[in-house]
Amino acid sequence: MNGNLIDYKFYEHANISIVTSVGGFFLKEIILFSLLFVAISVILYAGSRKLRQIVLPKWVLGIPILIGLFLMILPDGIANNIYSIIDLKTAKEKDFSQALKDLGIDPEQYVVAEDIEATAGKNIIVLSLESFERGYLEAPLEHLTPNLRKFGSSNTLLPMRQNDGSQWTTGSMYTVMTGMPSYFKSEGNEIFQDTKHFSLPSLGKILRSADYKCSYLIGNKEFSGIMHMLEALNFDVYSERDFDTSYEKINWGIHDKDLFEEAKKKIKSHKSNDETFALFLSTISGHYPDGVYDSRMENILPAQESNLEFMTAAVDYYIGDLIAFLERENLIDNTAIYIFPDHTLMKNQSAVLKKFKNKRGLFFISNVPENILLGNIQEPILQIDIPRMIINGAKVRTNATFITDYIGTEKHRFIQRNKKNLLSLNEAALKRTNFSKGFRLSYDGDTSFLLSSLNGSHQVSIPGGSENILKTLDFSKDMRLLRMDSILGKRNQFGYTNEQLKKAFKSEEDYARLIFSRQGDSIIAYFQTINGLGITRFGEGEIVINDSDIEIFDSWNILKPSLTPERDKIFLRSTGYDYIKSYGTSVIYTGHKPHEVTRGLNVLYLHNNKFRVRNFDTYSKFQDVEDLLALIKDLKRANLNFYIVSHDSAEKELQKLSTEFKRLGFKSLSALTKREAYIGYYRDGNIEEFSDEKSLTKQFKITPIKDPEIVIRKSDTMRFIAHAGGAVNGRTYTNSLEALQQNYAKGFRIFELDFIKTSDSAYVAAHDWEHWAKNTQYSGALPPSRQQFMESPIDTLTPLDMNGVNNWFEKHSDAILVTDKVNRPLDFVPNFRYRNRLMMELFSLKALKEAQQLEIRGVLASEGVLKRSRGNVITLFNDLDVNYVAISRRIIKDELSLLKKLRDAGIKTYVFHVNFDKGRDENFVVENEMDYVYGMYADFWDFPDTRSTEEKAE
Repeated sequence: MNGNLIDYKFYEHANISIVTSVGGFFLKEIILFSLLFVAISVILYAGSRKLRQIVLPKWVLGIPILIGLFLMILPDGIANNIYSIIDLKTAKEKDFSQALKDLGIDPEQYVVAEDIEATAGKNIIVLSLESFERGYLEAPLEHLTPNLRKFGSSNTLLPMRQNDGSQWTTGSMYTVMTGMPSYFKSEGNEIFQDTKHFSLPSLGKILRSADYKCSYLIGNKEFSGIMHMLEALNFDVYSERDFDTSYEKINWGIHDKDLFEEAKKKIKSHKSNDETFALFLSTISGHYPDGVYDSRMENILPAQESNLEFMTAAVDYYIGDLIAFLERENLIDNTAIYIFPDHTLMKNQSAVLKKFKNKRGLFFISNVPENILLGNIQEPILQIDIPRMIINGAKVRTNATFITDYIGTEKHRFIQRNKKNLLSLNEAALKRTNFSKGFRLSYDGDTSFLLSSLNGSHQVSIPGGSENILKTLDFSKDMRLLRMDSILGKRNQFGYTNEQLKKAFKSEEDYARLIFSRQGDSIIAYFQTINGLGITRFGEGEIVINDSDIEIFDSWNILKPSLTPERDKIFLRSTGYDYIKSYGTSVIYTGHKPHEVTRGLNVLYLHNNKFRVRNFDTYSKFQDVEDLLALIKDLKRANLNFYIVSHDSAEKELQKLSTEFKRLGFKSLSALTKREAYIGYYRDGNIEEFSDEKSLTKQFKITPIKDPEIVIRKSDTMRFIAHAGGAVNGRTYTNSLEALQQNYAKGFRIFELDFIKTSDSAYVAAHDWEHWAKNTQYSGALPPSRQQFMESPIDTLTPLDMNGVNNWFEKHSDAILVTDKVNRPLDFVPNFRYRNRLMMELFSLKALKEAQQLEIRGVLASEGVLKRSRGNVITLFNDLDVNYVAISRRIIKDELSLLKKLRDAGIKTYVFHVNFDKGRDENFVVENEMDYVYGMYADFWDFPDTRSTEEKAE
């Protein structure tokens, strides 16, 4: 590419999924290449036959070989390029600090992503133009770009050079986001698919820290792993599947014309919601070899000599239209606009290149003055300078730095000399999620499964939930998900066919495999290792493979069938020290829930009506032996059932108190001497014990338990906030009068409403204008006026403006209002008459400080505020009189420590995203998550009738 047969960019694109995804677009080139290949093969074959008939000296035959070798070792020759790729891809792994040091950067002074602080400036719009070289702005092609030239001449137009590591679309995207050349060991962007943390500063992280709404619009976000990369870099990514309007589908997703229309919709939405935004957009119209033609532009623009030139003019037209739109919306003065190509045109053979009169290169156009844009950046300008210019131009204040901040004018030379060091820094910045801590596979409805890591860090949706499909998931040795597959074919009366099973159980050398299928609502799965051995799991709705199952796979040599956990059973397995590799680790399950088991003795018992396991290392810690003895005495004294499971080794320190355990009735326990397996239990006053040299498995029926604490929670109206007024007639997000009425009658006393402003600056109850318009079939300009809003109900439901809200709360004096979408307390509070019954969810420290002076009932700090808060969060919230927090229930697992601190400090946490995930409804939150959070935003809830029988009779 760009004239080189095999170079680093070629390697990055040498991916069959990339080729097949856009193969139709390059059909003509593929056919021509195939014909050329056949022709050359025929010529070489015929030539070789002729040469064999001619007698030549051996040294003559060696000349073409020497010439070929010479050409291959030239700077751009195949051999030299292949060596460079191999040298780069075999760079040593380093930790993040060492990678910084090798680039001459002090790790102690460097600001990593989690320490970024930023304050918002202007709105930001970034347009990255596919293969849009500087030559299109110059004679003789200047007629193609009147809008770009006008915008550049009246503002700032700078020449920009292309740097190594950024010469292809996704490489350019990565550089725009991070200021780093895109050097990685893995080709493509699959490296980002399982990224859970990225340490380098990026535009997304900086802008999110400053409360920007960050979105990236592209025709096809699935292409070449773009979505995974941009999401890892803190952007919300939108393409053809995410838009309400149905557009013509092309190889590249949708046409740029449609993408610019969606951009205008999103900008209007940000404006109506009073949001500071950063909108990025990548075009595709200028793609090699001849553009992505859109016939709809024929009625707008004159014909050109080639499709590529025509679509170049089309992109210029889209940009002019967008700038005119921003001017009409009065956004141009408060928006920093940046326009630049992603890279130069692929290959050197394109006909349009012959019309370029000057040296090929890129450009950078902005409505920001040059001195502000460049700041301390030294020329020449390279692609690695782009993120710094974006931050400078938008006047975003931040402590983050980019690689260009550490380089002088020799930027090209720096990159050339430090390719391996830059790759090492990119690699070290990535922290990838995997399933090494175990995973849960659950059935997610009629169309898909959900694979979730047990530590809550990662989820993958697996399409295809039909009963006649046998599916496989392949994992690397560090348990990263590599690929998924479906094995199609009809099931016979005995199950799957031999051909299907043979394919499913095919032995591979470099990964573990999960083989599974659905039968009704149950999942049957087999998890096998590289040696072909594994375990079977069967579960209703889900199966679990825990970390101890995974750890023993490397050395299993016996596959022994045994009992498996069931929903209503206690399942116990104990394995002796010498047989863990053969029989698997010891386990304790209550239903399908695994409990942690460690070396020594593990006791399962009921605590506060919940199963609990305590672990005692009786092999090496005498204090643990004393603690175990005390626990057993307490449990027997209270006549509570309990179970004891040994794992690995238990007896060394235990022997010192063997007489005491014998007195308590545990004779076999007191006699353990050989690191053997042991299970003992105390049930209903009776003791039973079992021991075995190798392994033991036992099951017991679980007696259903009714937790009185859960009963109390279910009737506590202060724990439930009616989300958007609560569901009405089965419909959510209505923010309507009827929603308030019906849910008040059900017992709700706290009501959340979303508030946004109309075109005449009146607050009304609606979530956002796009969905409101869709639900009401409103077709006018957005936002509507207050009168238009009130005249456009959702179905037959009554819309609410502030008059309606105030009137309703006047009649219901025990009701409390919680606001969402509003982040200006000083502006909103005067509109609501009852400050002592007003709570506001707020999204910045500035807004929290404003609310502190207004004497309202309370504020809820948003999840964003919580994540951005530095230092002691409890102290900060106490200083700001924050007594409530609102977070997504999806982050509970990752923030247990923080949630416990908030709870212990008296700060009440409410969770949203209830009913967003299958099975995670209001009841699930009450029964499983309210140990860590106080309440929730509820759509559907019927408070239980806690009156006595006599009260009900009255």
